[in-house]
Amino acid sequence: MPVSRWTTLFAALASTLMIVGTAVAEAPRIIRVEELSSADSAATGQLQMPKFQDAAWQQPGDEFVVTWKPNAEGSPVGTTVRFQYRQQRRKEIRTLEVTYPFVVNQSRSASFAVIGEAYQRGGRVTAWRVQILEGGRIAAERRSPDWS
Repeated sequence: MPVSRWTTLFAALASTLMIVGTAVAEAPRIIRVEELSSADSAATGQLQMPKFQDAAWQQPGDEFVVTWKPNAEGSPVGTTVRFQYRQQRRKEIRTLEVTYPFVVNQSRSASFAVIGEAYQRGGRVTAWRVQILEGGRIAAERRSPDWS
């Protein structure tokens, strides 16, 4: 039984897709987002911040620690971790960012604090979204359940 032209074409297409699929690099990933509230932690005494952050934690606020991992090849210079959030008394979305001026080859943690005037005027963080940007493009994203 002769092999049809369609069968040959289908086999060639399938093998091409497998080759292309393996050539795509794995994207960076967000491992976890931890929410730490200074007001809650001060009351329970459970939070111990590093010495350089003690002054910030003497005032009420919210801190979020984003732990992320680059792909196997590393994330390029200029990779940005973006933290966007909403607050109790503000309607607009606010943004904080950390940009890495070097190639990231291992897991990193980026801390974002909503304290001082931002916290006093806006109140507690009610929803958030974290994005990792490489070359200006979103490479990974995670959202809180209340983000819409």
